[in-house]
Amino acid sequence: MFVWAGDACSAISLPTATLMGNVQTTSGIGTGSFQLSNVRISRVNYINGDFAIANGPEENILLADVVISGATRTGTVTFGNASIEIRDPGDSFKYLTGTLTNISLFEISTGIFYFNLLLDKDNPASLNITNTFLKTDALHPSRFIDELKHWTGTAHTIGLKLGFIIAGDINSNSTGVIFDGLIAGGQATVVPTLTEWGMIIFMIFAGIGSVYYLPTGLHAAGMRRKK
Repeated sequence: MFVWAGDACSAISLPTATLMGNVQTTSGIGTGSFQLSNVRISRVNYINGDFAIANGPEENILLADVVISGATRTGTVTFGNASIEIRDPGDSFKYLTGTLTNISLFEISTGIFYFNLLLDKDNPASLNITNTFLKTDALHPSRFIDELKHWTGTAHTIGLKLGFIIAGDINSNSTGVIFDGLIAGGQATVVPTLTEWGMIIFMIFAGIGSVYYLPTGLHAAGMRRKK
Protein backbone atom coordinates (compact mmCIF):
# COMPACT_ATOMS: atom_id res chain seq x y z
CA MET A 1 0.00 0.00 0.00
CA PHE A 2 1.41 3.40 -0.98
CA VAL A 3 0.95 7.11 -0.49
CA TRP A 4 2.14 9.73 -2.95
CA ALA A 5 4.59 12.09 -1.31
CA GLY A 6 6.14 14.62 -3.61
CA ASP A 7 8.24 12.70 -6.10
CA ALA A 8 8.67 9.58 -3.95
CA CYS A 9 6.65 6.55 -3.03
CA SER A 10 6.67 5.66 0.70
CA ALA A 11 5.51 2.70 2.74
CA ILE A 12 2.65 3.52 5.09
CA SER A 13 2.69 0.22 6.97
CA LEU A 14 5.60 -2.01 7.87
CA PRO A 15 6.12 -5.56 9.20
CA THR A 16 6.26 -6.06 12.96
CA ALA A 17 7.09 -8.94 15.30
CA THR A 18 5.53 -9.55 18.72
CA LEU A 19 7.69 -10.88 21.57
CA MET A 20 6.93 -12.97 24.65
CA GLY A 21 9.18 -13.87 27.59
CA ASN A 22 10.97 -12.14 30.47
CA VAL A 23 13.50 -9.41 31.19
CA GLN A 24 16.10 -9.50 33.95
CA THR A 25 18.24 -6.85 35.64
CA THR A 26 21.17 -7.33 37.98
CA SER A 27 22.72 -4.91 40.45
CA GLY A 28 25.94 -2.89 40.37
CA ILE A 29 26.92 0.17 38.34
CA GLY A 30 29.44 -1.05 35.80
CA THR A 31 28.79 -4.71 36.59
CA GLY A 32 25.01 -5.16 36.54
CA SER A 33 23.12 -5.81 33.34
CA PHE A 34 19.84 -5.76 31.44
CA GLN A 35 19.01 -8.91 29.49
CA LEU A 36 16.22 -11.03 28.07
CA SER A 37 15.27 -14.48 29.35
CA ASN A 38 13.45 -17.01 27.15
CA VAL A 39 12.19 -14.26 24.85
CA ARG A 40 10.83 -15.53 21.55
CA ILE A 41 8.98 -14.28 18.48
CA SER A 42 5.30 -15.18 19.02
CA ARG A 43 3.68 -13.49 16.01
CA VAL A 44 4.67 -11.61 12.86
CA ASN A 45 2.50 -9.09 11.02
CA TYR A 46 3.05 -8.42 7.34
CA ILE A 47 2.65 -5.31 5.20
CA ASN A 48 -0.59 -6.44 3.56
CA GLY A 49 -2.32 -7.22 6.87
CA ASP A 50 -1.59 -10.96 6.91
CA PHE A 51 -0.02 -12.45 10.03
CA ALA A 52 1.54 -15.71 11.17
CA ILE A 53 1.63 -17.43 14.56
CA ALA A 54 3.20 -20.68 13.38
CA ASN A 55 6.02 -21.49 11.00
CA GLY A 56 5.34 -22.54 7.42
CA PRO A 57 6.94 -22.66 3.96
CA GLU A 58 7.59 -18.89 3.80
CA GLU A 59 8.14 -18.17 7.49
CA ASN A 60 10.50 -19.89 9.92
CA ILE A 61 11.14 -17.14 12.48
CA LEU A 62 8.28 -17.96 14.87
CA LEU A 63 9.65 -19.04 18.29
CA ALA A 64 13.12 -17.79 17.34
CA ASP A 65 15.14 -16.54 20.32
CA VAL A 66 15.65 -12.80 20.86
CA VAL A 67 18.90 -12.19 22.77
CA ILE A 68 20.40 -9.01 24.25
CA SER A 69 23.99 -9.15 25.47
CA GLY A 70 26.44 -6.59 26.83
CA ALA A 71 23.90 -4.11 28.28
CA THR A 72 25.93 -3.00 31.33
CA ARG A 73 24.18 -0.97 34.03
CA THR A 74 25.16 2.72 33.94
CA GLY A 75 22.56 4.05 36.41
CA THR A 76 19.46 3.09 38.36
CA VAL A 77 17.40 2.57 35.19
CA THR A 78 19.93 3.09 32.39
CA PHE A 79 22.21 0.67 30.58
CA GLY A 80 24.91 0.89 27.93
CA ASN A 81 24.55 -0.05 24.29
CA ALA A 82 24.25 -3.78 23.64
CA SER A 83 24.14 -6.41 20.93
CA ILE A 84 20.77 -7.81 19.87
CA GLU A 85 20.16 -10.95 17.83
CA ILE A 86 17.26 -13.04 16.58
CA ARG A 87 18.48 -16.65 16.48
CA ASP A 88 17.02 -19.89 15.24
CA PRO A 89 16.49 -22.09 18.34
CA GLY A 90 17.77 -25.17 16.54
CA ASP A 91 21.07 -24.20 14.92
CA SER A 92 21.53 -20.57 16.13
CA PHE A 93 21.20 -19.17 12.59
CA LYS A 94 21.04 -15.38 12.95
CA TYR A 95 18.11 -13.72 11.20
CA LEU A 96 19.00 -10.34 12.67
CA THR A 97 22.03 -8.83 14.37
CA GLY A 98 22.42 -5.22 15.44
CA THR A 99 23.30 -2.69 18.12
CA LEU A 100 20.63 -1.76 20.67
CA THR A 101 20.98 1.84 21.87
CA ASN A 102 19.46 4.25 24.41
CA ILE A 103 18.46 1.61 26.96
CA SER A 104 16.55 3.56 29.56
CA LEU A 105 13.62 2.15 31.58
CA PHE A 106 10.61 4.27 32.51
CA GLU A 107 8.13 3.40 35.27
CA ILE A 108 4.61 4.31 34.08
CA SER A 109 2.92 2.85 37.19
CA THR A 110 4.08 0.96 40.27
CA GLY A 111 6.03 -2.05 39.05
CA ILE A 112 5.16 -1.46 35.39
CA PHE A 113 8.06 -0.37 33.20
CA TYR A 114 8.63 0.46 29.57
CA PHE A 115 11.68 0.58 27.39
CA ASN A 116 11.16 2.82 24.33
CA LEU A 117 7.44 3.34 25.01
CA LEU A 118 7.03 5.83 22.15
CA LEU A 119 8.34 3.57 19.39
CA ASP A 120 7.14 5.06 16.11
CA LYS A 121 8.34 3.92 12.71
CA ASP A 122 8.04 7.52 11.46
CA ASN A 123 10.18 8.93 14.32
CA PRO A 124 13.89 8.19 13.71
CA ALA A 125 14.74 9.04 17.33
CA SER A 126 12.72 6.02 18.51
CA LEU A 127 14.42 3.55 16.17
CA ASN A 128 16.97 2.09 18.53
CA ILE A 129 18.45 -0.87 16.64
CA THR A 130 21.27 0.23 14.36
CA ASN A 131 24.14 -1.43 12.44
CA THR A 132 21.56 -4.02 11.49
CA PHE A 133 22.25 -7.11 9.39
CA LEU A 134 19.26 -9.12 8.13
CA LYS A 135 19.60 -12.59 6.67
CA THR A 136 17.57 -15.53 5.37
CA ASP A 137 18.44 -18.61 3.33
CA ALA A 138 16.78 -21.72 1.90
CA LEU A 139 16.71 -23.48 5.27
CA HIS A 140 15.67 -20.35 7.18
CA PRO A 141 13.01 -18.53 5.13
CA SER A 142 11.34 -15.49 6.68
CA ARG A 143 8.86 -13.28 4.90
CA PHE A 144 9.09 -10.96 7.91
CA ILE A 145 12.85 -10.46 7.48
CA ASP A 146 12.52 -10.14 3.69
CA GLU A 147 9.88 -7.41 4.10
CA LEU A 148 12.09 -5.60 6.63
CA LYS A 149 14.92 -5.69 4.10
CA HIS A 150 12.74 -4.17 1.40
CA TRP A 151 10.99 -1.46 3.40
CA THR A 152 13.77 -0.23 5.69
CA GLY A 153 16.19 0.66 2.92
CA THR A 154 19.93 0.05 3.01
CA ALA A 155 20.34 1.25 6.62
CA HIS A 156 17.77 -1.25 8.01
CA THR A 157 17.10 0.97 11.04
CA ILE A 158 14.64 -0.86 13.32
CA GLY A 159 13.01 -0.25 16.71
CA LEU A 160 12.38 -2.38 19.80
CA LYS A 161 9.73 -1.64 22.44
CA LEU A 162 9.30 -3.57 25.70
CA GLY A 163 6.63 -3.21 28.37
CA PHE A 164 6.99 -5.45 31.42
CA ILE A 165 5.82 -5.99 35.00
CA ILE A 166 8.69 -6.23 37.50
CA ALA A 167 9.02 -8.50 40.49
CA GLY A 168 11.84 -7.21 42.67
CA ASP A 169 13.81 -3.98 42.69
CA ILE A 170 14.54 -2.53 39.26
CA ASN A 171 17.58 -0.80 40.79
CA SER A 172 19.19 -4.13 41.58
CA ASN A 173 18.10 -7.70 40.84
CA SER A 174 14.69 -8.09 39.22
CA THR A 175 12.68 -10.16 36.78
CA GLY A 176 9.88 -8.85 34.61
CA VAL A 177 7.21 -10.50 32.45
CA ILE A 178 6.83 -8.89 29.02
CA PHE A 179 3.25 -7.90 28.18
CA ASP A 180 4.05 -5.56 25.27
CA GLY A 181 7.04 -6.48 23.14
CA LEU A 182 7.43 -5.29 19.57
CA ILE A 183 10.07 -5.09 16.85
CA ALA A 184 9.19 -2.72 14.00
CA GLY A 185 10.98 -1.39 10.94
CA GLY A 186 11.76 2.25 10.29
CA GLN A 187 10.12 3.93 7.32
CA ALA A 188 12.28 4.42 4.27
CA THR A 189 11.61 5.96 0.88
CA VAL A 190 11.66 3.09 -1.59
CA VAL A 191 12.10 3.36 -5.35
CA PRO A 192 9.03 1.67 -6.85
CA THR A 193 9.42 -1.45 -8.97
CA LEU A 194 8.19 -1.42 -12.57
CA THR A 195 4.97 -3.12 -11.45
CA GLU A 196 4.45 -0.52 -8.70
CA TRP A 197 5.10 2.33 -11.14
CA GLY A 198 2.50 0.81 -13.44
CA MET A 199 -0.06 0.82 -10.63
CA ILE A 200 0.78 4.42 -9.69
CA ILE A 201 0.41 5.60 -13.30
CA PHE A 202 -2.86 3.69 -13.61
CA MET A 203 -4.25 5.36 -10.47
CA ILE A 204 -3.22 8.81 -11.71
CA PHE A 205 -4.97 8.35 -15.06
CA ALA A 206 -7.95 6.69 -13.39
CA GLY A 207 -8.26 9.81 -11.22
CA ILE A 208 -8.06 12.12 -14.24
CA GLY A 209 -10.67 10.01 -15.99
CA SER A 210 -13.00 10.30 -13.02
CA VAL A 211 -12.71 14.11 -13.05
CA TYR A 212 -13.51 14.19 -16.77
CA TYR A 213 -16.35 11.66 -16.57
CA LEU A 214 -18.30 13.41 -13.83
CA PRO A 215 -19.64 16.41 -15.80
CA THR A 216 -20.12 14.45 -19.03
CA GLY A 217 -21.99 11.78 -17.11
CA LEU A 218 -24.29 14.40 -15.58
CA HIS A 219 -24.93 15.95 -18.97
CA ALA A 220 -25.81 12.54 -20.43
CA ALA A 221 -28.38 12.09 -17.67
CA GLY A 222 -30.14 15.28 -18.76
CA MET A 223 -28.62 17.64 -16.20
CA ARG A 224 -27.56 20.82 -18.02
CA ARG A 225 -24.55 22.80 -16.81
CA LYS A 226 -25.03 26.50 -16.21
CA LYS A 227 -23.42 28.84 -18.72
